[in-house]
Amino acid sequence: MSGVVRVTFIDVTTGAPVARSTLPSAQPPPSFEAGTTVDISGVSYLVERALPASIADAMLTGELALHVRRIVVADPVDIMFSLPTVVDTAPVSTAPVRRQARFDIHEGDWRQLEVVDARMQSTVERELAAVRTVVADQAVRAEAGRLIGYRSLHVRTEPARPVTIARADLVAVVPAIVDAPSLALRGERGAIADSFAVASGHLVLYGAGRDEVSPLGLHFRRSGASGPDILTALVKIMSAQDLMLVDWCRCAVVGPADVSAYLDQLRPVSAGQGNGSTSI
Repeated sequence: MSGVVRVTFIDVTTGAPVARSTLPSAQPPPSFEAGTTVDISGVSYLVERALPASIADAMLTGELALHVRRIVVADPVDIMFSLPTVVDTAPVSTAPVRRQARFDIHEGDWRQLEVVDARMQSTVERELAAVRTVVADQAVRAEAGRLIGYRSLHVRTEPARPVTIARADLVAVVPAIVDAPSLALRGERGAIADSFAVASGHLVLYGAGRDEVSPLGLHFRRSGASGPDILTALVKIMSAQDLMLVDWCRCAVVGPADVSAYLDQLRPVSAGQGNGSTSI
């Protein structure tokens, strides 16, 4: 056994050594597992791989190569958000489901276009006022006017339960809910419990709840595939239960009479699967 362990730190980006050191084999570090942070001349690096992987083996050979990546800390001034608002909580996608029987959306798309009880108009307007401030004051645009991002965003806390609709009432107008794929957040292994996602053309109607559904939202996909007429059913539900459609990022509140025209103008321009959608 060698009296020291010779450590070489190798930058994974360039493949070149950035430092060398020796450690007493009698007092070796507990581990250099992937994810460990090391400091080299005042610069922080993240260990991605160690050869040999075992400290015990390094003690036997007297050699240890650590492949590291420099940690670059972004200036908070340079951090921007792609959306002006998100809701404060997202559901967990832990319910077991087959990959072929789910529809995935990005976490940031959760509850961005949703149905809300019209009696919550004042609550919605308070939240929209905060979103409009972000859009007006925090947007960063290129010289040509193209939106680059937002310096901050508004995290919505209300309405916590935007709508409550009996699942049976929804199934009565959208029977496809019964056999619809589950909804899942992209990257999660499972799906949202008691959820559904029904596609029709470029629209996906989603919701969650065993007996009562809340939330009830819409998501766009780039597809021209045929399916149940979600839009007609949605207008029927909204009219019967005094509901409104809230588009949080575009700061719009739309009643049943205008839903069709509003959603049509937002129709994705190109066909083909998009937005991480699967199976529908």
